[in-house]
Amino acid sequence: MSLAPPSTPNSCLLPKGYWRNDGVGSAYSSDSVDTDTDVALDLDFQYLNTDLFTNTGVKILAGDKLLIHLLGGYEYWNSDIDASITEYGTRSYSDAFLAEYGYLIAPGLESFFVDTESQYQSYTLKHGIQGRLDFDLSASDRVLLQFGLGGYLDFTDNSGSGQFWTIDIDDSGPVYRKLIFENKAENNRILNSFLYASSELSIIPELFAVDIGFRLDHSFLMGENDFSLNTYPVPGPRLNLTFTPPWSNNFFLGNTFSVGSGLFSKTPFESMAINEDFGLEDFEIAIPKTFMNLVGWETSFPLGFRFKIEAYYKFIFDRFYSNSVINESTDEPETRIHNDGIGHAGGFDFLLDRKTSRYFDGLLSYSFIYARYYYPEADGVESAINPREEWYFPSFHRYHTLHLLLNIKPVKSMTLTVKLSFATGTPKTEFGEKEMFAGFIENPDGSTAVAEMYSRESFYSDTLRQNISLPLDVKLSFNNFFKNSRLRWEGYIAVQDVLSLILYSILPRENANTSIWTGEDQAAPSAAFFIPLPSIGFELSY
Repeated sequence: MSLAPPSTPNSCLLPKGYWRNDGVGSAYSSDSVDTDTDVALDLDFQYLNTDLFTNTGVKILAGDKLLIHLLGGYEYWNSDIDASITEYGTRSYSDAFLAEYGYLIAPGLESFFVDTESQYQSYTLKHGIQGRLDFDLSASDRVLLQFGLGGYLDFTDNSGSGQFWTIDIDDSGPVYRKLIFENKAENNRILNSFLYASSELSIIPELFAVDIGFRLDHSFLMGENDFSLNTYPVPGPRLNLTFTPPWSNNFFLGNTFSVGSGLFSKTPFESMAINEDFGLEDFEIAIPKTFMNLVGWETSFPLGFRFKIEAYYKFIFDRFYSNSVINESTDEPETRIHNDGIGHAGGFDFLLDRKTSRYFDGLLSYSFIYARYYYPEADGVESAINPREEWYFPSFHRYHTLHLLLNIKPVKSMTLTVKLSFATGTPKTEFGEKEMFAGFIENPDGSTAVAEMYSRESFYSDTLRQNISLPLDVKLSFNNFFKNSRLRWEGYIAVQDVLSLILYSILPRENANTSIWTGEDQAAPSAAFFIPLPSIGFELSY
């Protein structure tokens, strides 16, 4: 039975579909730790992800000059995270601690017991429908007019809950206590709509073209208990100039120079977590915007190779951020939303790639970026990652980044994908002097114990950088089409961060991780490392 879509000389139906289910789990247990003399740590992490997307469209040629494209689709995404960290065991007081804080300890008591469990559960469900209608009108041989409208209606459930142990300061001093948190934004609906108009003008055929357009975006959030949050529409003018000189030979098969500028907007992912508890009013929140400017050159080589270079500058404004504080009147945690963050980003990208081929394809890219962000409202919050009231390098910042992606296809139904990245490192937190203090642990049975604890205060640094990062991901996939159909299946096994353990053992120890219970410094490489994560998955697409 054939699943090919029907078509006519003046129209064609374009159905597509995609389904993926994957996940990862990891666990760590301190089996070798003697809990009669030391504190052990156990870790468990489970993550499950499901994606489903399907759409269909129809293209209709209405006469010789008008093409109508109607598209509709459905998307489903579910992410489920369950994690826990358990600390348990007995520690003896040190002589230094007894000398300074012995007056707090009951006579004859020589040790303290730790029994804490931190948990985190996160559930995100997003599904929705989308549709758009586009018109392409050939006004003349040199003028193509395009206009259209569309929208995305997403239904979201977002919840995060759990408990974590943290040091809190009250009248008796530092207390190591359990804080329980829960945030739910259920049955939210987010309507993102747009309309646009543009024109492609061939000023000099096959040599110089101008693309000028205008887009209007709008977002509207609806939640439970008649909660709603409206925004002002965002105008997005765009202009792009393209110059294609007739320079070609046996090596350069074509050249295109372009320069463009435009205003772009995007509803932030965090909007799924907004509910009536945030106390926001209509038009109080703006959609984040980016003023983008770029200039580029693209050329082609034999065997399907392409080289592209672009330089750009972005000004980011109306950036969304939040501060978690304790309400002084209720003594309860609350989140304060702000929408006045700004930023600058500039740099350039090189790209060499080869389009899909029988035996191998992939890309090699290099990026240089200089980015600075600013959050003007602090609300008393101090952060070593994204500081307030000062310009800072964002956590994603890398001066230099090199990417290599290679797809090797020894047979048509099998692909080995190797992805290697090299970066100069992430911004590094600065730490103060180690401090010993007496912390009061609130045990599960309600009693309070005096614990010997250690801490280091952390600060944002504008100059420190971690060591190089070199993530390597490997994926082996098998794929094919079901017989006499357009339904394609793919099964794969993959491993992320293959080199982590090797690099951890050979890179210089420039970091010191301080144990909260012993105060001992464990030297570690100055880089972000992750445990190699294997995964398996299955995909269906149409």
